[in-house]
Amino acid sequence: TVVGVMPPSFALPTSGDLWLPSPYKVPTYPLKPEIDPSQRRNTHYFEVVARVAAGTTRAQAEVEIGRILREMTEKFPDESESVRASLVPIRADLAGDSGPALLILLGAAAVLLLIACANLANLFLADATARQREWTVRAALGAGRFRLARERLTESVFLSLLGGLVGLLVAVWGVTLLQALAPQEIRGMIDPSPDVRTLGFTAAVALLTGIGFGVGPALRSAKIDLAGGLHEGGRNAADSFGRRRVRNLLVVSEVALAFVLAIGAGLLVKAFVRVQQVPVGLDPQGVVTVGLVLPANQYGPPARKIEFVDRALEILTALPAVSSASVVSRLPLRPGGSTRSLEVEGRAEDEEFITPDYQVSGPDYLRSLGIPLRAGREFTSQDGAAAPPVAVVSEAMAKAFWPGANAIGKRIKVGYDSTWRVVVGVAADVRQHGLDIAPVPTLYLPYAQDPWSILTVVVRTRTVASASVAMVTRELQSLDHNLAVSEVRTMDEVVAQSLTPRRFNLILIGLFSASALLLAALGIYGVISYTVAQRTREVGIRVALGAQTADVLKLVVGSGIRLSLAGIAIGLLAALGLTPVLRSLLFGITPTDLATFAEVAAVLTVVALVASYLPAHRATRVDPIVALKAE
Repeated sequence: TVVGVMPPSFALPTSGDLWLPSPYKVPTYPLKPEIDPSQRRNTHYFEVVARVAAGTTRAQAEVEIGRILREMTEKFPDESESVRASLVPIRADLAGDSGPALLILLGAAAVLLLIACANLANLFLADATARQREWTVRAALGAGRFRLARERLTESVFLSLLGGLVGLLVAVWGVTLLQALAPQEIRGMIDPSPDVRTLGFTAAVALLTGIGFGVGPALRSAKIDLAGGLHEGGRNAADSFGRRRVRNLLVVSEVALAFVLAIGAGLLVKAFVRVQQVPVGLDPQGVVTVGLVLPANQYGPPARKIEFVDRALEILTALPAVSSASVVSRLPLRPGGSTRSLEVEGRAEDEEFITPDYQVSGPDYLRSLGIPLRAGREFTSQDGAAAPPVAVVSEAMAKAFWPGANAIGKRIKVGYDSTWRVVVGVAADVRQHGLDIAPVPTLYLPYAQDPWSILTVVVRTRTVASASVAMVTRELQSLDHNLAVSEVRTMDEVVAQSLTPRRFNLILIGLFSASALLLAALGIYGVISYTVAQRTREVGIRVALGAQTADVLKLVVGSGIRLSLAGIAIGLLAALGLTPVLRSLLFGITPTDLATFAEVAAVLTVVALVASYLPAHRATRVDPIVALKAE
């Protein structure tokens, strides 16, 4: 009976669609629903969700949790010694490892906003100089300085608000795309529809931007020199050294900020490439994976699960397009994991305590997923429920428990199992939890000796994997048309999906960096173009006195290159101090990689060169007679 309906946005702890009560005191063991977890005190995979009482601080709640743990330790000294607890805000828990990345992206957005503001301020300064005679005439006709400054500031605020409105419209579309690209753990936290807070924040940022970067040009516009401004040459005189210095400083700041963003993007690109080059430990090509959940009411007894899996593998391996098929409890590079405590024959209890990853797999699993076998054998159909207990271990586990010795033939006890298991094979290490996470010790048990209700079917095909997805799904559902089939994908897609968080960060930082480079180039172009326009008379005189095209190019381009080099130098120092915050997002590369710094500096220099050349080329076409006559 349905007793409640949750809102579409509810996604705790995961994005489920249906919630069922547990028949036991604690939630049902998801992999073995017939086992009562409340009778097993070493079951520590649960997540506790609690609402702190009104008026209770986080510190007080942590003290209370500590008291409960001490009572548990006193009551169960042998079982509670290793149990720890921490109080984590729900938002921080949902964000998980994405928290630092989101803060970095927020900082990148702020840097991009600063660059845009610097461009805006530069444009207003140039416009103020160009309209100096207009302001002077208006002041001479009686306009007050406050009125002139207010009008100038109004223009700045209006343009900022207009830009904020356009940005908001773009964001409504962009956030929808962002939600599709975001990692699963934060996708539910992204709401594509703007609310009052979003609108208010956008309006506030736009307003503050317009005021903060428009007040300077507004005040400068109000400083009127009637005598000099009305003089014939006042237009050029208005472009004072102070204003040129401010404009140059703004351009240098833009280049420095763009350099920092470009360094971040360059480091993430290299880290992404390095992660993609990491050997997974398996061969994903030609592999189809299908997630299955065997309902407890139909497949409750272990024998029923084993019977279904045996029949499914028999049907799949008989297909001409299939070379091998198997099952596994948890597919590599998928979220989550299971561990088990071990008793190793001949190993002292006081030695280092290691709990390996626990995997249950069917016959031919290693061959189906392309995991090399280093020694011994893998599971076969002979390793049934009545057969002697056996196990396969990974290389990392063999080195951890039997360093320098042959693991084949060694005996272990797993969890509560009192029987000894014999190690019959050693498999190559697999990056189970992520391409950027080193392989961990892993223990494999035959599915028939520990059947799970949640499993993944792994099928290696002789054709392109994507072309066999429908065939594999159809054959599985032919066994039981009521069977729930989920997460049907190729292994190549699984590997690519594991890189989603890195790809998400890379795309956003890359977009910010590209935008920053474009704005910096526009800033350099604008300043150099304005400088050329203001120095038209000077260029005309130089050409009249014999200056060649190369001389004019050197004069104008040199100015832009000097500004960019100054910005790169400042940005270099800033990047050296800021890039360490990217350490958690990098892999196989240091935050101060010299090659990346050199490459970004070269790219920025080329951008500055192109942005300076365009107005410089226009300056070379100045006719000295026309330039001097205009003056």
